[in-house]
Parts: sequence; C-alpha cells; structure tokens
Amino acid sequence: MFELLVDDDRIVSGDGFVFDLDGVLVDSEACWQVAENQAIEMLGGVLPTTREGIAGLSPDDAGRVLAERANLHGRAGELQELVEEIAVDVFRRDVVAIEGADRFVTAVRRWCPVVVATNSPRDIAEASLSASGLTDLVDILVTVDEVGAGKPAPDL
Repeated sequence: MFELLVDDDRIVSGDGFVFDLDGVLVDSEACWQVAENQAIEMLGGVLPTTREGIAGLSPDDAGRVLAERANLHGRAGELQELVEEIAVDVFRRDVVAIEGADRFVTAVRRWCPVVVATNSPRDIAEASLSASGLTDLVDILVTVDEVGAGKPAPDL
C-alpha cells in the first residue's frame, strides 16, 4: 500500500499506480498520423484535414471515424487493420517518451507496481514502450485487445 501526499494531505492511496500510455508516457500522436495517412493512401482514400476527436478512441471507434473522414465508407475494419499493421513499425522507429516520464515512473516504482492501461493493441503498446525505453519500468501492461471494451469504458 502506498500513499501520495501533497502538503501533508493524502491525495491517493492504493496497491499500484495505473498510467495511460499515449500522450501520458509517450508522444505518439505524430506516429498515429503517419500510420493513418499511409493506410488511407494505400486504400485510395482522401487524407482528412483533421484528427480532432480521434485521439483516445478505441481502435474500432477510431477506424470508423477515420474511414468516414477519408471517404472510405464501409471500409473501417480494413482501414484500422492496415493502420495497426503499419503503426507497429512506425512506433518502433519513432515514438519517444514524454519528457520526465522515465523519472516519474521510476519514482512511483519505489512505492508500488506500475501498470499501463492503453487503448492501443498490445503489439503497438510494446513497440511504444520499447522505443521510448520504458519497457523495464512497467510491471503490468493491459491493452485494448485484452478487455471487453476500450476507453472510455471502464474495462481497462
């Protein structure tokens, strides 16, 4: 059991600390855009002018939104599958840790286990952790493909 105190006030206590991955521990937004754009181009779609509202969605939901914006109606599953295939290599090559993430996670591990819960599929999450140098700091990794529903559902 750990307690996080700020000015002698208990903020939180528990048996572990759960982090999100994308945008919290790693900077992956540009990598997602590269993978999405490559997939859209390969399928003959139109590159969307914005990614607004896509970040943080489950892969299935992101695929549906992206397919509609890319004029790939009815091809959301095909698009999402291709995005994920491309993303593994892009993430392995280009993802970086958010500045200070390694120091913060290292400090948290002194008190309790560190868990990462992410809407990313396992192969992409593992590529992110590896590329960012955070793999050895994470005790447990839970990914969207291991639960019933992705965020914002509470399954993760």
